[in-house]
Amino acid sequence: MDSITSFKDLPFFFSVFVFVYLLGYLYLFRRWSPPSRPLASSCLISLLHGVSAVFLASRALLSDPNRGFSSPNTPSQIN
Repeated sequence: MDSITSFKDLPFFFSVFVFVYLLGYLYLFRRWSPPSRPLASSCLISLLHGVSAVFLASRALLSDPNRGFSSPNTPSQIN
């Protein structure tokens, strides 16, 4: 993966996770006790990250035309 593209996307993903944390802390869990609110907001971020990772990984696996548990051999393995 090219490091320039990953740094280019970093502000977007950071802002999404900050937004989700603040949404959970200030709105979704506003009636929870103050010690529990940061933990609940952090769990919300973990849930968002886990669900999105499953969907993106599934999409990557299903879109691969060479689907399966094996991969093609590299040129050094063929010899």
